[in-house]
Amino acid sequence: MAVIRPVKYGANRMNIMSNGSFLDEMNASNKQSELVKKLTSAWEQKNTKAARAGGVSLMALSLAACGGDDDTAFSQADIDAAKVTALTDASGTAYTTVDAAITSNDTAISTAATTAATTAALTGSDGTVHATVDAAVTSNDTAIANAVDTSSDDAAAITTAYRNAAAELGVTGTSTMTDAELITAIKTANDTAIADGVDLTTNDTAAMNAAVVALGYSGVTTLAQLNTAYDALLNPTETTCALTTGVDTLAGSASADTFNAGLSGTTLTLNSLDTIDGKAGADVLNVSLNGSVTPGVIQNVETINATVSATSTLNLTNATGYTALNDVG
Repeated sequence: MAVIRPVKYGANRMNIMSNGSFLDEMNASNKQSELVKKLTSAWEQKNTKAARAGGVSLMALSLAACGGDDDTAFSQADIDAAKVTALTDASGTAYTTVDAAITSNDTAISTAATTAATTAALTGSDGTVHATVDAAVTSNDTAIANAVDTSSDDAAAITTAYRNAAAELGVTGTSTMTDAELITAIKTANDTAIADGVDLTTNDTAAMNAAVVALGYSGVTTLAQLNTAYDALLNPTETTCALTTGVDTLAGSASADTFNAGLSGTTLTLNSLDTIDGKAGADVLNVSLNGSVTPGVIQNVETINATVSATSTLNLTNATGYTALNDVG
């Protein structure tokens, strides 16, 4: 059955009578146009990626140049040829599907991008491309070392630290001081304050006396007493003792002591009840006799000088420690 369809050509509108065959041809032509559009879209996607990798497909340029206003009908051979061309890459490889064609150079694009990024990362500011990350990182070590004088920089920092520390303690004139002078100034900055704040005599007396008591010396409980006893020990005073006709108990000192046992008239002063201990030192006992006697105890007396008559006897049975016995008349 024939139908009348309005068709517009340019500015004119015309009614054209069309039968069924004519409509079938028009539908086929429309389908062909849709197929071309799909192929064109596929190639645009593929060649967009190709452009990112550094090239533009000639097929894409050809399709773009066609415009889209050409109503020339395509044969099946034209369509098949267009499909083969659309699915063939620049190297001549033909792909079976649009997806295979689009993703065919993904690896190349990824490799190129990675290579470019790696090269950029390993390229120095002077344009030198280094082979490894370590080489790139250490490439300017020498320049850094040459630019920094560690000795000078550290010395300056140390001096500055000394000056700041001294200034905080109230030291003046630090700008012209050497490091040694600054150290001395820091050490002695508060000496006066310490001396003024501590009265050693008052504050330490109790502690020192307590330490003396802890020594356990009989009769010595203060530092003054300890000093006196120490002086007496180092510089002992010689003692001279005289015996009497009574009972005598005599003790010497640490020095050289002298014990005199002369006659009291005609009576002996050295008798059997007397005790003499010379202690330390080189001690001497001078005894005069007009009869016989055995003294009670004589010890630590190194020298005994005896003046005796022809009928006198000195019995030293109870004497120890003497080294010399002299008859002096």
